[in-house]
Amino acid sequence: MKRVVVMLTIFFFSFSTWAQLPSDCTVPDVLRSNYEFDVAHLTFKWLNEIHSPDTSLIEIPQWAQEPIWEGLAAIYNRHDIIEIDSLFNRYCVHNSPTHSVIFRDLFVYVDTSVVWFKNWKQLQILTGIPAIDSLFSKYEFTLKSCHIYSDTSYASVWFTTTQSINILPICDSLATFSGINHAYPGGYFGDGNTIEFEYSGNIRFYTFTLAWGDCPAGCTDFHIWKFKVNPDCSIDFLGIENYIIDNFYPEPKNCNLSNDVPRQSATQLNVIIFPNPAEEYQTIITDFQGTISYVLIDGWGRKIMSEMFQHETILDLRSLKHGLYYLMIQKDGSLLTTKKIQID
Repeated sequence: MKRVVVMLTIFFFSFSTWAQLPSDCTVPDVLRSNYEFDVAHLTFKWLNEIHSPDTSLIEIPQWAQEPIWEGLAAIYNRHDIIEIDSLFNRYCVHNSPTHSVIFRDLFVYVDTSVVWFKNWKQLQILTGIPAIDSLFSKYEFTLKSCHIYSDTSYASVWFTTTQSINILPICDSLATFSGINHAYPGGYFGDGNTIEFEYSGNIRFYTFTLAWGDCPAGCTDFHIWKFKVNPDCSIDFLGIENYIIDNFYPEPKNCNLSNDVPRQSATQLNVIIFPNPAEEYQTIITDFQGTISYVLIDGWGRKIMSEMFQHETILDLRSLKHGLYYLMIQKDGSLLTTKKIQID
């Protein structure tokens, strides 16, 4: 059966609460521990774009990393935006090693006749040469394998590290030692996801892409989130773009980096939603005095339905697919709270 024609659908939201949203550029520990590789990639790529001499350094300079960390934190810290919940909790979008300019694997092409090669042959990383040993020790390399070519006098030795560093200067340094023919970085395959960063003046732009369908060779489906981070750490959610074939979506990973997502705003509002999960109908009851509205959004940020009401209303869910949805309750365009609802 032939696949349906690719559909291009672009959604840009006009909710006033999503423009110039205040946020916080403080980087939480959980963000640093989970996005170290991503930020190293974005920083090194940016340094190359501006032709910085710091691209010759092994360690990615902190001065260049911090603005990228802070912009990422400004997005992460706005937990009450549904799309941010999708990024950091449901779909857990990282930059795939497939597309990264940061490598954690190192391959050394070495002459098997050198005396110290016998150590590498036995998978012992120390060579007895202080300069080589200190380099591997400082950057926490481990020796993974050694392959000797039967028709030559050379071997390929595979090293790896957990540090997010620039391996290229290490390769250049190793190639200066007698017995080492050359050294080169290597990567490993991942999915098709990417994070992109752009600096324009004092404004930072971030694009997160969730990709699937024949990845990583040639992803066919994409869901894209775009954000702008202003100098005062407020953010603008610029919208989402969908490039979807056959209306198929990947299952969420549910890494749940935030334990309090979505977070209720400063305006206190008691909301009762029942039953939850629901099959056909769902009742919403609030203690708000006056007219408010709800917007029902699916996990991709698409607006499903909306209505103004006072105190109580009933949602007709019969036409909706099973899955997780988000109910945003607003007053005059200001977000009061967000609730998760499940349709079975």
